[in-house]
Amino acid sequence: MSYADRELVTVSALSGLQGVEPQLKAHIAGARNMGVTEEQLQGIVVALAANGLLDEAGRLAGLLETEWPQGKPNDAYAQYFVGNSYLQPYYGGVANVTFEPRCRNNWHVHHGAVQVLICVSGKGWYQEWNKPAVPLTPGTVIAIPEGVKHWHGAAADSWMQHLAIHTQEQPGATNEWLEPVSEEQYNKVR
Repeated sequence: MSYADRELVTVSALSGLQGVEPQLKAHIAGARNMGVTEEQLQGIVVALAANGLLDEAGRLAGLLETEWPQGKPNDAYAQYFVGNSYLQPYYGGVANVTFEPRCRNNWHVHHGAVQVLICVSGKGWYQEWNKPAVPLTPGTVIAIPEGVKHWHGAAADSWMQHLAIHTQEQPGATNEWLEPVSEEQYNKVR
């Protein structure tokens, strides 16, 4: 891959992220310096629009608008997620989890602890087994009783971030990861 191609790929990737405008501008300049044409750069915008990723004002749609850091790829738990998630741990067992659109964790159960979710940005869903899904929007707080099978994740058209905290934690508390939330189950959530 040439340096120009690398810059074009980098500009494309950065175009899908919020809060990286200085890096995006620097890589656009770098792309131009490496020989990427204005037509190629405009092609990124055309592709974003063709895929419904631009809103009426020409801005990237569905991006995460937040003051909370996205964190690093959630590689340690990736096997328990459909889609990409990011994790930013904090002191005291608080974790900020960021979900890309349509990303959700598998059905799971917390044994020996209550999990509290606080949605801080975007839109998402929380659902307990055999119950209707509950929307997650900034300010929504969900206390998940110990032993309840559930999942949570982003809406189809939005990133979502929540803080996760475990309370009333007993010695030996564990998570039991279960089956993925199927496309059919996810698509029924409205």
